[in-house]
Amino acid sequence: MVPKPNISNTMYQEVEKSSKVSDGIIKQIRNSILTGELKPGDRLASEKELVNQFKVSKSSMREALRALEVLGLIEIRKGIGGGTFVSKVDENTTILSLINFLHFHPFTIKDITMVRYLIEPPVAHNAALRRTDKDIQTLKSIIENYNPKMSEQRGVKGFEFHSYLARIAGNPILSLLIDFVGNVLESLKTKHNLHAEFFEQANKAHSIILECLIQQDPKAA
Repeated sequence: MVPKPNISNTMYQEVEKSSKVSDGIIKQIRNSILTGELKPGDRLASEKELVNQFKVSKSSMREALRALEVLGLIEIRKGIGGGTFVSKVDENTTILSLINFLHFHPFTIKDITMVRYLIEPPVAHNAALRRTDKDIQTLKSIIENYNPKMSEQRGVKGFEFHSYLARIAGNPILSLLIDFVGNVLESLKTKHNLHAEFFEQANKAHSIILECLIQQDPKAA
């Protein structure tokens, strides 16, 4: 059974022609998603119905829908039961967008290190208060299975410890930031010639943090 569109005939308004038409469409649909008027899984009206609501051309509508799909806000499905559906923006899409932005703005390893110093201590502090015995075993396994001398294990793999700490801490924003920093390091490890020593020192620090978690000492963590 094809789901009915979760959209009324009066949800959207004609786009002002003084601005780029597709931008006006994107703004209205994005707003209806972010305000919760449309929720993940909801099906938008057909292209023809949307064109009539916005009073725009098919090409402008298709351009807007493609842009919304790239942003991760909608998913366009083909075939029987297809259509345009509201998506739940995932972490990977968000992180890739941030990394794309950074590559067009000059920054250094020092900048990334400063971000780490700002966000890692509160993550470790909260994790020390919330950790379980199972968490301790998982963190031990991450440290034991990590080999910084293997280049493919650096970057994101080397940040797995902090990523798991963030999940223990229970703060989704900190978790996103931690994963973002790990992905940035992954993209920069060759460009900035990050050697094994850099990641070996990080792994030693992980062992110290783990001991603080075992002792449930948030101040030391």
